[in-house]
Amino acid sequence: MNNPVSNPPAKQTLAALPVSLFGAVMGVAGLGLLWRDIAEVFGGPRLIGEALIFLGAGIFALVGAAYILKFLRYRDQVAAEYRNSAQVGFFSTVPIAGLLLSAGLFSYSAVFADILWWLSTALMFVLSLLLVSRLLTEPHPVDNANGSWLIGMVSPIIVPIAGLQLGHHAISHFMLAIGIFMWLVVFTIIMNRTIFGGEVAHGLRPTWFIFLVPPSIIFISYMDMKGGEIDFFARSLYSLTIFLTAVLCFVARDFLRWPFSVAWWAFTFPLVAMASATVVYFRLEPGPGSQAIAIAAIILTTVIVALVAVRTIKALISGGLFSLPAN
Repeated sequence: MNNPVSNPPAKQTLAALPVSLFGAVMGVAGLGLLWRDIAEVFGGPRLIGEALIFLGAGIFALVGAAYILKFLRYRDQVAAEYRNSAQVGFFSTVPIAGLLLSAGLFSYSAVFADILWWLSTALMFVLSLLLVSRLLTEPHPVDNANGSWLIGMVSPIIVPIAGLQLGHHAISHFMLAIGIFMWLVVFTIIMNRTIFGGEVAHGLRPTWFIFLVPPSIIFISYMDMKGGEIDFFARSLYSLTIFLTAVLCFVARDFLRWPFSVAWWAFTFPLVAMASATVVYFRLEPGPGSQAIAIAAIILTTVIVALVAVRTIKALISGGLFSLPAN
């Protein structure tokens, strides 16, 4: 009796390395910046935050070298990833990672941080220009709209995080304004697709958490520009952040049943941004309520980043992190 024909096992290969893996840098380095803020606001050692920032830098170097090698060997796969409107937004994870590391490494070398900031900001501007141009000039299936579009076109809001402390106020304001406008446009598109389009696959649902990034980061940057005075606009951004967090935690209550993939890193930086906003709010308006929210956000974020990191390492070791069907 012949054995039934089975599908060949997946084969992990550099050709399948997704650019979205730079999201791991965002999650780890962002968590490092969060724990640096925790040390300043709540007291305690800075070692956790500093170690995470340098770990993020190491991951950036490793993933960056791997993706450059992929570009040299498998340019067709890179081009296909860029042409796919459902994935192209993830290319902006590269400059975002650079900007976060710029903020993290500023205290060690202002010159290096400044160079990294300029390179990342320039790349982000170019990518945002190209992506918005594609949105205007090319047809896109509505089901391709997902949270990664927010990464691709709203990412300029990340620029002020390091830009303000480096003294680049005008450019930071310029990029923040672009990001705020595109947030209003892209968020509307994605909500329309989510509500009226086909069911969102479980594999893409972690990208819903990217909804948290714009209000959180805009709140933080706005506070830095305003000098720490919470006004109606700032409080509205913070309130929206908390509401969206509650909604997303509810709809993702069964997330452990979702198939694991690199897309799970989309959980991490949005939660980091949200937790950072709660720490900033507590610092500016201390009280039992704001403290409780900040502590809960810190615990949730740290646990999720640790969980995703462990799952990623296990998938990498088992050969299933990024793979193509074997021939």
